[in-house]
Amino acid sequence: MDSPPQRIVIGGNGSIMIVDAIFAFPEANDLVIGYAKTDQGHGNFTQILDKNHSAAMINNKASIEETATLKPDLVLLKSYMKEMGDGLEQLGIPVAYMDFESLEQYKRDLTNLGIILENPSRAVELFQYYENIITNVTNATKNLEEELKPSVLFIYYSSRNDTISFNVPPLDWAQTTMIELAGGSPIWTDIPMESNWTRVNIEQIAAWNPDIIFLTSYFDDIDTIKNEIMSDTLWGSLQAVKNDQLYAIPMGFYSWDQPHTRWGVTQQWMAAKIQPDLFPNFSFDETSRHAYYFLYGLEADDYDSVILPKLQGDIGDTIQ
Repeated sequence: MDSPPQRIVIGGNGSIMIVDAIFAFPEANDLVIGYAKTDQGHGNFTQILDKNHSAAMINNKASIEETATLKPDLVLLKSYMKEMGDGLEQLGIPVAYMDFESLEQYKRDLTNLGIILENPSRAVELFQYYENIITNVTNATKNLEEELKPSVLFIYYSSRNDTISFNVPPLDWAQTTMIELAGGSPIWTDIPMESNWTRVNIEQIAAWNPDIIFLTSYFDDIDTIKNEIMSDTLWGSLQAVKNDQLYAIPMGFYSWDQPHTRWGVTQQWMAAKIQPDLFPNFSFDETSRHAYYFLYGLEADDYDSVILPKLQGDIGDTIQ
């Protein structure tokens, strides 16, 4: 591009990671003119971030032509949306690809957003926030003997198409990495893995019989799901359930295990659940409030009125 973009659209599937990150830059309110749907069934947080209320929300499956009608001078897409990107570039519309999936990709993609928005110092500031979290966690867990690392299972509950399934993440995804950094031992590394979520059944979960289970869902009520599992006799035989070590991942507008901007809070929360003796002073409420203020400038009153009523999961000290 010969000049910085003035009309940015975030399109395609998986856009929530890009949208949440770009709105952590103050320039986004003036430059983002459209974004793909980010609502996962619990409300649209992006409409709160879009302080000018000027950006159009488009369908995740919006066609190339529909996206082009917004007249963007740059479209941001996830890397797996290259087919759409090729079509846009054929129309003369520049495209930049991002991932925001693994923790390693976070620095690269934040750096690129800083370049695009002409605010590299904010990109450095943002990633330093995440680096400090990782450093603080790993300084406490890095010398743990293997026998002191509990076996941990991460499960994604899905009821899509009226079919209930339980799924584990790829080994290189953020969810797995966060467990390892937090001093846990992922228990599902011995099965053939898909490049996306891998489905597992209750028999396999029972055979693993992990010390700790983390439970997430993206389109269902996480507290309801946990209660149903806790009352199920098959799940009740697992030591994690017996020992009250099944934890519902924090959820607000979105589930917080995903590598959107809130993963830093979840990293610390996981560490406090996996190795409570190493993180005795962790406060979800304090950590979450700081994150929303640092990332988006949400003051205490805004947090209380917008974020707090949405929170679910095993968030401990948060008053609701």
